[in-house]
Amino acid sequence: MIAAFTALLLSFAPATPAKESEPDLHMKEFNRLEVEQQKVAVEHLQDITEWALTLRAGSLNFVARHRALKKRKKALGPADIEEFSAGVAEHLLMRREFLRVLDHYSMISDPDHLSLISDESRLKGGLIALAAGVVLYDNHAFCYAAIRDDAQLRKLAERSDSGYGIKSESFSEVMEAYHSRENRLRFRRALDLLQEHKAQYDLMRNRDPQIDYLLALVESSPSVTSIGKSGFLGDYAGKIGLFAERVDVKGFFLGEQVVDSVSGAFGNTVGLIQTRHGRLYRRPEVTTALSSKLKPLDILLEKTPFRLTDKFIPGHFGHVAIWVGTEPELKAAGLWDDPLILPHQDQIRQGRCVLEALRDGVQLNPLDHFLDVDDTAVLRCAILPPESQAETIRRAFRQHGKAYDFNFDVGTLDRIVCSELAYQTFTSIQWPTERTLGRATISPDNVAVKACDGKEFQLISFWHEGKEVPDAAALPLYRKLVAEPAKP
Repeated sequence: MIAAFTALLLSFAPATPAKESEPDLHMKEFNRLEVEQQKVAVEHLQDITEWALTLRAGSLNFVARHRALKKRKKALGPADIEEFSAGVAEHLLMRREFLRVLDHYSMISDPDHLSLISDESRLKGGLIALAAGVVLYDNHAFCYAAIRDDAQLRKLAERSDSGYGIKSESFSEVMEAYHSRENRLRFRRALDLLQEHKAQYDLMRNRDPQIDYLLALVESSPSVTSIGKSGFLGDYAGKIGLFAERVDVKGFFLGEQVVDSVSGAFGNTVGLIQTRHGRLYRRPEVTTALSSKLKPLDILLEKTPFRLTDKFIPGHFGHVAIWVGTEPELKAAGLWDDPLILPHQDQIRQGRCVLEALRDGVQLNPLDHFLDVDDTAVLRCAILPPESQAETIRRAFRQHGKAYDFNFDVGTLDRIVCSELAYQTFTSIQWPTERTLGRATISPDNVAVKACDGKEFQLISFWHEGKEVPDAAALPLYRKLVAEPAKP
């Protein structure tokens, strides 16, 4: 079957004089196709991982609301129950996508499985399978943590809902897979193989940035610690409920507790280990210095190399936000009592003037919340006419509340990702976009590059690796970082 498929593919290629034997040519062509397929598979894995993180953020918000209702001795309403069912259905759909990746690459990476795949492709395939399994385990652990000790949520999870295609045994199947002794043995075996081939992976990551992302995905997973080291006793005890696994991930416990409330910062990195805080974190002098320079509609860029998400975002910067202005600034613009801004007056008075798209939606946050970063840059539009400022601010506020776009598609208007915030706000700008898997996307560096020549946007302030860059050196360094591809 493989030989026939390969022959069919080769029949479309132009005939060339054979310098090698036909089997060698077939082998090379087969592996060239496998390399391309694995590249697309990792891009798909990135998409569904973003999907998983978005769902976790929404789920945490739901659990937080539920816990708040319980404290007030109130029950979930019909809208809450429908939201829960819709969330369960989406989790199950997402799970099937991970299983497809996991099942395919588990097979080709099996040492006993004969194939034409090269050793390097086999190693990458095994890492793809392990990364998919890691996120799947984290998802399962999250579900377990969210409802394990909550009778009402567990009852909801275990019921059927034909309207959403949910079977009564769906939750039990997920939990059975999570506690499966066989699955955990395979997981540990994959972790052992990763360590065994560590030197080879280190060489591969220098040539293939996707390896760096996959390794970071595995290394940042709480399941690698909790399951990788638990052994048979831990598996058995967890399954029968003798004790709970306790892994702390920024306030998220895989076991008996779920966070009481969810901050925007946690929503942005939910389920992932943040290895440290940014170099500008909790530095009042930085917040004061930046606040004094900011004006409404300034674009804020950030770099966070200590977060997993930074590993697969192309370019230097990893996040985009917009400073919408303070109460005095919005009053000066004649917008304070505008219907789009009126609902947010209390938040703005509290200093929540940074509009950003996080995984739990587009929201307003304080500047010091944004500044858990190593680098930040402030860009100001140089071609926006004064008479267009008010409508542009209103356009920014129209994005508030939109859901996170884990597909990164600029063509979708009801969902938005961070860099799309600038795209949808400054509509007169011809933003550069890129084609990825058949859709147009815009990265933070696609936004950042607009300030390199100073024509459409100007660089107002630049902080790099925790230090403010002097004005004379700021633009040359900024151009170098934005113009040069990020190193793996």
